[in-house]
Amino acid sequence: TPELHSMDFLVGLVGDGFTLVASDCNQARSIVVMKKDMDKMMQLSEHVVMLQSGSVGDTTHFGEFIEKNLSFQELQNGHEASPWATANYVRKQLADYLRSRTPYQVNLLLV
Repeated sequence: TPELHSMDFLVGLVGDGFTLVASDCNQARSIVVMKKDMDKMMQLSEHVVMLQSGSVGDTTHFGEFIEKNLSFQELQNGHEASPWATANYVRKQLADYLRSRTPYQVNLLLV
């Protein structure tokens, strides 16, 4: 039977006292599947996970940019940012880049 490949997907479910997130592992461009074991989740802090999909270069660069800047802020402030502050920071950075000449083509799910 032929394998059926779909587009990128990220999903999150929130319940009473828990959050469940999942993503596919395919890295595809157009109809070509380049990789089937790509990890699209990034642990930003003890309480925050970021799932990302889109162009591989953009997702990797943006994810590492956010991760390193949050680590730097933690060193400066002496404590990690709250989930609310992390969400606002990621939202602002992505919005700023979308309005620049070099926008990131990234879809995010921040939990």
